Amino acid sequence: GLFHAARGDARAEASFRKAFAVNSQHFAALTDLGIFYLRGGRRKEAEQVVRAALRISPDYPQALRALASMGVVR
Repeated sequence: GLFHAARGDARAEASFRKAFAVNSQHFAALTDLGIFYLRGGRRKEAEQVVRAALRISPDYPQALRALASMGVVR
């Protein structure tokens, strides 16, 4: 996941999705996927998955920071 994302590797998205498939409450994987999307210019998708992470864990700091970096208010 993060290793591939740091390198801009296309396998990153698959890794994040696999983690979420194994555990549908994996809010950290959703947040990381959102950050990956954001870095790739996929802002709408980024916001959607980060908001999904916040529905699972409303006070997750990394997800809140990710939304803030998009200029989105919760």
